[in-house]
Amino acid sequence: MQRVAVDFLAGVQRNIRTRIAAEWLTNLKMIFLPDYSRTRRAGELYESEIYSRVEDGEGRERWLNNLYVRPKGDENLVPKDNNWRRSNKVPILVLNATTLNTGHNWQFTASWMGEPPAGTDEEIDANYRLRRMYYQELPADRQAIRLGEAVAASACVPGLFEPLSLSRIYKRDGNPISVRLVDGGVYDNQGIASLLEAREATSDEVKGLRAESHQLKELLAELMMENRLLKKSVLSDGESDT
Repeated sequence: MQRVAVDFLAGVQRNIRTRIAAEWLTNLKMIFLPDYSRTRRAGELYESEIYSRVEDGEGRERWLNNLYVRPKGDENLVPKDNNWRRSNKVPILVLNATTLNTGHNWQFTASWMGEPPAGTDEEIDANYRLRRMYYQELPADRQAIRLGEAVAASACVPGLFEPLSLSRIYKRDGNPISVRLVDGGVYDNQGIASLLEAREATSDEVKGLRAESHQLKELLAELMMENRLLKKSVLSDGESDT
């Protein structure tokens, strides 16, 4: 932990936001490359100055798709399917942003990105929803997501940084749209939407548990009924003998 703390402090002290404004070459790239912005540059610096200090042999570029947490001895575990069985839960990384297109919460994970299905009352919010997309469903050049870009989108303060733009993922009325992402605090300043969603009774595992519980209740009710009928039958036989 001490080594991690030292490396993290060294990276933070590089003053990433000031470097973005002071680099003339970066500013020149922003002028001539329409998809390049201070937000994307911040993502590059997060990786090169902070995340690359982790000595895992991955180099300077970091990919969100590779950040699965694999417990030793159970490398194939899928947290959303198996966590409820474990006393020691496996963490799932969720990076929150806000979609300017819809005003909804946007989430990046190691498996998918997009707007979660829960958390919005359709009677109140009639905006369309940019459903979650698993990375293997995306175009080939979009299936790998940079960790730095996801973090930059999550920390993209409106007015100071340009929204992170993701294109060629969704279509609206048959036309491709560009998703524009900013700081997750615009939608949820406390960052608890993901935690609340995890407790929603809409997941497959919760549905499975509820189905099992319902079956057990029905079985218990049948056993109790049979026991009552047997007891009544025994009492009736006893009264007949007397």
